[in-house]
Amino acid sequence: MQTWFLNPIDTLFFKEARPMEGGGTGELASVFPPPSRTLMGALRTYIGDSMGVDWKKFDQNMDENMIESKVKQIIGYSDHYANLKMQGVWIHYNNQRLFPVPLNIMENKQENRLSLLKIDTNNPYYCDLGKNVCLPINIKRTKSLTKYWLTEKGFNAVLAGTLPSNNDFIEKDDLYKNESRLGIAIHQQTRAVKEGMLYQTKHFRLKENISFSIDLTGDKDQLKSGLFKLGGEGRMVALEKSDQLASFPKPPTKVKKVKGICLYLLTPMLLPTDSKFLPAFKKHEEDNRTIWKGEIKGISLRLISSVIGKAHREGGWNATKQAPRAVQSFIPAGSVFYCEVDNIKKTLKQLNNCQIGEERYLGRGHIVAGLWT
Repeated sequence: MQTWFLNPIDTLFFKEARPMEGGGTGELASVFPPPSRTLMGALRTYIGDSMGVDWKKFDQNMDENMIESKVKQIIGYSDHYANLKMQGVWIHYNNQRLFPVPLNIMENKQENRLSLLKIDTNNPYYCDLGKNVCLPINIKRTKSLTKYWLTEKGFNAVLAGTLPSNNDFIEKDDLYKNESRLGIAIHQQTRAVKEGMLYQTKHFRLKENISFSIDLTGDKDQLKSGLFKLGGEGRMVALEKSDQLASFPKPPTKVKKVKGICLYLLTPMLLPTDSKFLPAFKKHEEDNRTIWKGEIKGISLRLISSVIGKAHREGGWNATKQAPRAVQSFIPAGSVFYCEVDNIKKTLKQLNNCQIGEERYLGRGHIVAGLWT
């Protein structure tokens, strides 16, 4: 695995899921951080350009000795990525890797106090999910910290079942600022302005000492440091290989009396169509409780409850078909799953820093495991 840093030279824009031509939609915001599929597509193009690909020939069947055929073996074609896989996209703040704040950390602004959500296992609810579902206990006047990111040190505290310190939280305003843009549509043939076709977008500009990074595996010999275009309007980004190793939160080595484990999503997860919470988990009625049973990496788990945020929505552009991609809904990063297991230590070791769900080659469904205290 190699870590590569991406340092934007200008603002960046990654359109949200709403259509650009939708009437009355107002200003279109940018997705932050960059969508992994968009970034991977830009890197594949960068590798192909550096190897001298003729993109008109790339879509055709070709002789094995042609450059285009050799490039396909490295970067793949369409939704097939050969051996090229990524983890991320990660945010770096003063050389610290940041992660989404888990949604079970609640803030009471009036009392300036943080707390961890508790699961009510003694009083299950009859609801649309089942007969006896264990739900989080409502804490009045609190809300999740969706406007913050968390340092690795802070996330280690969460995995140990405790609260991070205030210094471990990094506010979004410390990472970037928004800049509004007004644009016009242009006829591709005549280069004339299309009457009435105005649009408004909101770009973001990273602040000082802020950068993105990704972890890549596969045939990367053709990937070199340099400049490439990324996102809407093709803004320039500097790509640079890092000597430091990829770093992720680590679960505690000492396990005290706990209820089970918590699985935390570091990146959005794409579920199979037949799953609701975790891939291939099925609902069961057991001991007057509604639970979901399944396996991850050979470890049997009993899903008791979860804390899930609003759906993360991504669309994008299909360069092969020259058409917009269908918008997909993901379980958002920061979501938490509370599970009972037979062996806590073995489960923490096996499941920490692995992936679940679909499109893992794009870094989807990256999880870390911690204690449910």
